[in-house]
Amino acid sequence: MANLDISSVAKLIIILHILQVVGLLIQFLLNRDYKGNGWWLLWSISIAAGVIFLSLRSIPWLTLHAIFLQNSLILLGIVFMYTGIMRFLGRKENSLLLYSGYLVYEILMFYFLYFEDSSHARSIIFAAGMMIATFLTGYSLIRYKDKSVIFSANFLSSFMLLYVSFYIIRLIYLFKNPDLGSYMSQDWTTVLQYILGLIAGLLYTFGLIFMVNQKLHFDMKAAKEHFETVFNLSPDAVLITRLSDGNIIDINHAFTAITGFTREVSINRKTTDLGLWKDESLRKNMVNALSGNLPYINQELEFQKSDGTTLKGLFSTSLIYLKGVPHTISVTKDITERVEAENKLRQKKEELEAANSEKDRLFSVISHDLKNSFNIFLGYTDILFQDIDKFNRQEINTMAKNMNVAARNLYKLLENLLEWSVFRRGLTKINPESLSLYRLAEETVDHVHAAAQEKNIRIETRMPHDIFVMADRAMAGVILRNLLINAIKFTQRNGVIDISSYRADSRRISITVQDNGIGMSEEVRRSLFNIGSDTKRRGTDNEPSSGLGLILVNEYVTKLGGTISVESEEGKGSRFTVILPSS
Repeated sequence: MANLDISSVAKLIIILHILQVVGLLIQFLLNRDYKGNGWWLLWSISIAAGVIFLSLRSIPWLTLHAIFLQNSLILLGIVFMYTGIMRFLGRKENSLLLYSGYLVYEILMFYFLYFEDSSHARSIIFAAGMMIATFLTGYSLIRYKDKSVIFSANFLSSFMLLYVSFYIIRLIYLFKNPDLGSYMSQDWTTVLQYILGLIAGLLYTFGLIFMVNQKLHFDMKAAKEHFETVFNLSPDAVLITRLSDGNIIDINHAFTAITGFTREVSINRKTTDLGLWKDESLRKNMVNALSGNLPYINQELEFQKSDGTTLKGLFSTSLIYLKGVPHTISVTKDITERVEAENKLRQKKEELEAANSEKDRLFSVISHDLKNSFNIFLGYTDILFQDIDKFNRQEINTMAKNMNVAARNLYKLLENLLEWSVFRRGLTKINPESLSLYRLAEETVDHVHAAAQEKNIRIETRMPHDIFVMADRAMAGVILRNLLINAIKFTQRNGVIDISSYRADSRRISITVQDNGIGMSEEVRRSLFNIGSDTKRRGTDNEPSSGLGLILVNEYVTKLGGTISVESEEGKGSRFTVILPSS
């Protein structure tokens, strides 16, 4: 073999290893999340330092130290590589065995350099150390590799095992030739050692960088597949859009299921073109927030589905970059049913609170009237019980009459209260039937005749025989009776009450109760059917009034599908008009 300038080869190796250090440093900085990168950087630094000391062996005062450091650093570099590969593959190296073996190597090198200078022995020790360390590294790659780095691991391990074969041959050659061993020897194994060292440095660096990139590619592919799986299996609507114009890049299956927009309809179309945003200003708010690096999470927004119905969604979005262009990935959770349930629950709560408040107001309204009626009745009974012998017949008749009025008022109040209570609890059964208003008016007038006669009030009935309404008999009777009782109460003695009916149109019948009584103010008229309003007024004969009768009338009329209205003026009487469905 022709003579090889070992010094020139060493310089070339130094330059190449410095470049390797730079390459592995860049990789370490870019991919420091992967374990092992730092160890490989130490490998390249250690090998480069070892080769530098190889070139310094020609300096007389530094020769021995350069030899020792050269041999120590080169083998230490292989140890670093082995450690990095084990860490990269998720394994833990046997530190005790590894570093105890390296310590033995150092002791032998130290002995055959400083105590018994033998380049031949050092060459054998170096070759054996490199062979064992390289074999251990290549074997670990074969044993512990996974599918993410299978190609690069096979590539590296194949060359390492080839390198191990060379060191086995070199060991055999050294044992057969005791006069060889100098680093400047021109025998073929020494020359080949430098050449292979140069090639190994390049291939190892390339292989390690390639292995990291292969792992990175595999992880990115796995992450992409994982993302796509999560993307498509998510029960919430997920879509990716371009930030600038809302152009849709991708949607998941749930988006189609929730909104009704298919993939064919959605991809490469703007969200505004689809009419997805119920209010397009909301998208502008989102864009402004993301552009200002502000969070846009868990916003309750309204969207429009493909069928035009409204989707209430809990909307969260984040900014991502695809090929350097800002996009948004947004997740919308369908909360339409939840919002509707909450609204129903809120409505029920409000109804319950209103019912409780109404009940409290009702008790407040009637308590005074009940107490007064009972006090009047009990007061007269106490007087009669204790001093009946002191009164003449006329006085007893007067007290009996007052007691009767109090009892009738109390009965009316309790009757209305009972009917209202049953109605409010939903226990009132409605049995619509065709009712003759003429006969209903006759029955009702008979019912209130005594009260009207007592005040000498005339009730005029103008009810055609051929007018029928579709209503529940009991409820219709309560309506007409309470209107007449109210009219009697607020009409002066010798007054007139008029009851009439006529067809409002082909489907409705109008019933009117009009009196020439004291009438009412506009304020009282507006709050007449509101249980919470203080509309209690004494009748023309000082009759008590809770206002419950008219409230019951209003609720019954509404339940029967009709309407009620009032016209009144103070001092000129009142006119109540009820409109019910025609039979």
